[in-house]
Amino acid sequence: MKLNNRLALVERALANAEGAGQPTGESEPQATGEPKDGPAAADGAAEEKSLKRFTSIVEEFSAMPPDSAWGSQAVRGLKSDLMTMAEKFSFDVQSVQCKDHLCMAEIVSSSPQAATQHVNQVAHARYSVRCDVEAIMKVPSGQTEDISSTVLFTDCK
Repeated sequence: MKLNNRLALVERALANAEGAGQPTGESEPQATGEPKDGPAAADGAAEEKSLKRFTSIVEEFSAMPPDSAWGSQAVRGLKSDLMTMAEKFSFDVQSVQCKDHLCMAEIVSSSPQAATQHVNQVAHARYSVRCDVEAIMKVPSGQTEDISSTVLFTDCK
């Protein structure tokens, strides 16, 4: 699945989660008036599959041992790129970690609306380390500031 398709799925999941006032990754399918096996159900299934894949990659990353040589070089490049974007778009870079050609960054935005924009900007940016990029934001129910987003850099070269 291409990056733009994955990003579109994540963005739809985020929009659904925001509209329902639910945390990202735990959104329930919203009623659309369409049959359960119609186009909306297919989109919901695709979103759920994308979110499960994202969660699986994060869990896999957490279990990996550090990769000192490649990882430290990749962290420097990605952190520099993200800090440049952070200054331009007004978000904070919490962390950047790389292991075995997979990197993960956490960024924090001032509001859910800003986080949506930042996730889109970060996902579509060019980086000094060549990777596929996926991003998702986490909006705990009722939280209106300091919204955390996880950015995955996969298949890095």
